[in-house]
Amino acid sequence: MWGLIGAHYGRMTRVRLVQLIDANDVNPDGSLDFTAPYDRPFDWTASGRQDLFSFMTTDAGLDEVRRYADGIGPWKPYASSSAAITRNGDGSVPDANGDGRVDDRGPSEDEEDERLR
Repeated sequence: MWGLIGAHYGRMTRVRLVQLIDANDVNPDGSLDFTAPYDRPFDWTASGRQDLFSFMTTDAGLDEVRRYADGIGPWKPYASSSAAITRNGDGSVPDANGDGRVDDRGPSEDEEDERLR
């Protein structure tokens, strides 16, 4: 099945199309997390298709994408994997900056608003 963009515009426009390939997050072991709604393109969900974004990186998926897109735009972790490192030896990932998260992002917008009150 072609995506909505491919079915409606793929060969009917001179605009070069790029199929973006996403995921929800990266798990501590470096694998990709495909939690909805970031698990597949919306048109696949709407049509009942169960494949995940990762399908687009297979030979069959790339063959499908090339019917309507000029290229792919994978999220960086598809090209360069990483895994969390435990420093305390118990298998858990430490909170690097004490914000309750396992990564080093700053506070969320809500947390920042709360801090400024």
